[in-house]
Amino acid sequence: MVRRALVSVHGKTGVVKFCRGLAARVLEQEHQLYPRAIRLYAEGRLQMVGRRVLVREGP
Repeated sequence: MVRRALVSVHGKTGVVKFCRGLAARVLEQEHQLYPRAIRLYAEGRLQMVGRRVLVREGP
């Protein structure tokens, strides 16, 4: 895991509607985070230390 975001988990609707809403909120965050994570990787700014990923400071 390189980047992460908070996604609110709420809903007083049925299970199916709740799951669809949650999936949509997760997808929205993924669309924002993936390009950032790929950019960090392409810039060589990621370092694995054990099971952790460290992000080096940018130029």
